[in-house]
Amino acid sequence: MVTNVEGEPVPHTNLDGSEELVSMPAQTVIFITQEHPPATYLSADELESTKFPHGSVLIPMAADDQLISELRKRGFVVEKNWLTDMPVTKLR
Repeated sequence: MVTNVEGEPVPHTNLDGSEELVSMPAQTVIFITQEHPPATYLSADELESTKFPHGSVLIPMAADDQLISELRKRGFVVEKNWLTDMPVTKLR
């Protein structure tokens, strides 16, 4: 989950043990996904230095054409989320 929205920073521990300050709006997503496979939360700034395994799915919290363009350059395929029309990116 790419937390590319403004909000009060709240500490969150990812599955791999890394600590991330996520914006307050991300807390809703964290709550909703509690009983599902865990997600890793990243800021948009961390995307450039993060290596993603094949099959990774990135879901930005806000539409951002520049972010989507950069992800396409890295090999991500962009699809629209059928529920919200928000772009979802998957590394193939």
